[in-house]
Parts: sequence; structure tokens; C-alpha cells
Amino acid sequence: MRRSAGQAVIFALLLTAVVITVGLAVVSQSIVDVKTSTQSQETVKAFTAAEAGIEKSLAFALVAPDPTLTQTGSVGTAQYSARVVRLGYQQHHYTLPRNMVSGDAQTLWLVSHDPSTGNLSCSGGLLCATLSTTNSSFDVYFGRSPAAGPLPALALDIYYKTNPATSDYGDVEIARATFDPDSTRRTTKNNFGEALTAGPYVTSYGETYAYKARVDVGPGGLQVPTFNTENGLQMIRARILYSTADQPVSFDFADFAGETQRSLSSGDGLPSQGFKPESTGTIPNSSSIKLTSIYPWPDPFPMTDYAIITINGSLCKGGAPC
Repeated sequence: MRRSAGQAVIFALLLTAVVITVGLAVVSQSIVDVKTSTQSQETVKAFTAAEAGIEKSLAFALVAPDPTLTQTGSVGTAQYSARVVRLGYQQHHYTLPRNMVSGDAQTLWLVSHDPSTGNLSCSGGLLCATLSTTNSSFDVYFGRSPAAGPLPALALDIYYKTNPATSDYGDVEIARATFDPDSTRRTTKNNFGEALTAGPYVTSYGETYAYKARVDVGPGGLQVPTFNTENGLQMIRARILYSTADQPVSFDFADFAGETQRSLSSGDGLPSQGFKPESTGTIPNSSSIKLTSIYPWPDPFPMTDYAIITINGSLCKGGAPC
């Protein structure tokens, strides 16, 4: 009888130990679940605050003389700190924000946008780019390196006003430059200009591309009559052709090798290409979330995307190859 009682006590102790172990595990898991849930809630609050900072900094940028000033505030217990970077502003180079496949197009603006109205303007201290009379060229880089798949070609439509003194855009004309690294297509299909293919080409700002071309808008090249006059050059619309893989495009107006003259005679560089708001939402002593967005100025109506042009007597639609 005593032996049976002893066995019962041992069994009871083992059972108690198992129950306690399971109970502790359940309690521990509950604590972890509560902690995870709390962290998730705080992360959401920090994210919401960061979003609020994006919206406030954008609204401020549209009316402020200096849109880059830091904006701070709070949403409940979360705080945010936000500022706006002007895309490409006062730079001598600019990489288009999105890679493009065949048929895609993006715009590099050479005139400023009035932030409060969105209208093109060179007045009131707004920056507009002009090219130098002694160096009317710029470099354009495009294509992934190493290249893969069908080689991309590049078409550039350069919009300019023939009478920069007016605000009437009925005098806008277009000069076109086209480049193709594929020699067979150049001779049998499109009659494009040659793109340099001895790359990879590393830009002065550290980016690498497969192809490079130089564009001269002056008397020795495309003969744009107002290339060196403020409010003459309006924008460059870049279009990728042939490639099914997304391709980067970048413009460089900085010093060329062996040359000391910048091609941009507007010494302050390029006008703003849009806004890049950056915002950090924070829960004190807890979560922190940083958000970044890109808001380029809207593209104009793509009139040349659907226009009929002639190349050596052949009809072509928009930027499509003949």
C-alpha cells in the first residue's frame, strides 16, 4: 500500500511539473503575442505619421519660397519629420527616375515650373537652362550594362521656342536626335545615328551604362536657333525603342573630358524636375519608419508620340522605327 502511495506521489509531482511547464509556455507565448501586437500597432502609427509628413511637406513645397525646409508634427503619439528634395535642382546631370521599355517616354525639363501654379516660367528667379555658345553639346547615356536581349535604341525630341520672349507656345518646334547601337538596324531599318558601344561607360557621378552619345544642339548639330537664350530650350523627351527589358537613361551637362567649359551656361544647373519628399515617422522609444516618394512634374501631352514624321521620305509614326 505504501509503495502504491509513493508511486502516486511521484506521478502527481511529474504531472504537476508538466502542467507548470505547459502553463509557463502558454504565458510566455501570450506575452510574446502581446508584445508583437503592440509592436505592430506602433509600426502602423509610425507609418501613418510618416505618410502625414509626406503630405504636409508636399503641400508646403507648393507654396513656400524654400520647399526644402524641414516640417515636423505629430499624429496621436507618433511624430514625424519631413523635408522635400527638389529633383535635379541645380545639378549638371540628371537620371530619369524610371527605367523604360520600348515605347516608354519621360521628360527632362529645361524650364522651371512655378510651384504654386504648375505653369512653365523663367521669371521671379526661377531657373531655366541654356547651353553655352562655346559648348552646345551634352552627353546622354542609356542601356543596362552588361547589355542583354534586343539592344535598345534611343530617340530624343528636343522642344524649343523660336521666340523665347513670348509666353505663347504656338511657336514651339521640335528637333530630333536618334541613336542605335545596332549597326544592322541603322543601315537597313531606321537610319538612326550611331551610339558609342565601347562601354561600359561610367559617368562622372558614378553610374554605369552600356551606351553613350553626344548631342549638339548648336550650329554644328541640330541647329536649334535659341539654344543659348533663356526660355528657348523647353524640354527633352526621351523614348526607348526595341528593348523589352527596362533601360535607364541619364543626361550629363557637366565638364567633358579635356574640356573646361560646362555646357550649361546657366551656372546654377538644371531647374527642378519635381519633388522628392522624405519623411520619418517615430514612436518615442519604439518604432521608426522612413518613407520616400518621387513626384516628377507631369509629362506634357505626348504630341510627338502619335505624330507622323518623315525620315528620308519614309513615313514613321511617332518614335517608332521606319
